[in-house]
Amino acid sequence: MHVQRVAPGDQEPSVIGQLIETTGSTGVVTLVAGVTGRRIRLWRAFIQFTNAADITFRSGSTDLTGSIPVPAGATVALDTSPIAWATTALGEALNINVSASTDMSGMIAYSVDDR
Repeated sequence: MHVQRVAPGDQEPSVIGQLIETTGSTGVVTLVAGVTGRRIRLWRAFIQFTNAADITFRSGSTDLTGSIPVPAGATVALDTSPIAWATTALGEALNINVSASTDMSGMIAYSVDDR
């Protein structure tokens, strides 16, 4: 997994929460659109999947994680950490690639910064 280390107190002061609601998602799903000259850092996530699928978090089209198998009805939970779970390259979207059609619901917490 790609991990970006951030010193305590060095986090973006404003973490943004965003609901995730998709139906029949497969392929690349944009969680947060890219922002020119800025990075997106994923701090927390809680996403439930109705069907089994393999997921991969991505910076644009670049994999940030390996393939993560998620069983039907399972929830992926990434708890708060002083280290971001995933960090995009400057200007790139935070995406999730989903291998099979599934509904997804939950939330993510992220920040946007230029470091």
